[in-house]
Amino acid sequence: MDIITCVGKVQETEFVRSRSEPGRNCKNNKKFAMDWTSGWYLYAFYGQTGLKVKLNKDGVTNSCNWNSTQNQIKGTDVANSLIRIGKSKGFENTTDWLTGIKKGKVIACVSGIWDEAAIKKMYGKNYAASMLPAYNCNGKKVQMSTYFGYKMLGVNPYSKNKEWAHKLAQYISNEDNQKLRFEMRGQGPSNIKAGKADEIKKSKAVQAILAQQTYSELQRLGGNFWTPSSNLGKALANNSISGNLQNYLDKIVKQINASTVQ
Repeated sequence: MDIITCVGKVQETEFVRSRSEPGRNCKNNKKFAMDWTSGWYLYAFYGQTGLKVKLNKDGVTNSCNWNSTQNQIKGTDVANSLIRIGKSKGFENTTDWLTGIKKGKVIACVSGIWDEAAIKKMYGKNYAASMLPAYNCNGKKVQMSTYFGYKMLGVNPYSKNKEWAHKLAQYISNEDNQKLRFEMRGQGPSNIKAGKADEIKKSKAVQAILAQQTYSELQRLGGNFWTPSSNLGKALANNSISGNLQNYLDKIVKQINASTVQ
């Protein structure tokens, strides 16, 4: 399963335990790291606000209201909260938190189970993981969300070697190999029996994923979501929006919702 969680170094910050707002409890020039250049991560701040972005029935275009002025939590409320977080000395917008962890600069980050092995090795016994935190948005405490998904192994029914393809799929997904995959890569198993093993129940990252599922949804988005949302995330992190914030959000949402037909 693909899902983002929060990991950190418990010895230096209570962030992972308290799940406080990104960057708030970081001291001594240490950082909480997250990637706002990807809409996949940026969505985390919108998922529980009532503001929506989704794929239309045409399967191509999007419907997004991240600029809403009518919702209880408005688009500008979220944007102003992100600008405030971005200004925090304890926050860093980056795609390379692993280097930051290695240098002792990053003590907590938002990432996924794919990074667990590397992070766990660097943090050692101080490694911990949790579901994503809540953040303050116009006086309200908003739980952060995430997209979740999975990898599916399919067999082409027209394959010339369909029988062998099925055997390969069964081999990869059997109990022993799913346990081995977890041991080698930290990835949660798709095999039900393997998922009941004690070592999986003890995995901090897997348990964080299970807790985060309640605040997650499948990613169903059209292609025009990615570039505008990336531009939005960078602008909020850098506080580089000039002029009226509402007008800027209107422009971004118009690009997200735009037709793909030229």
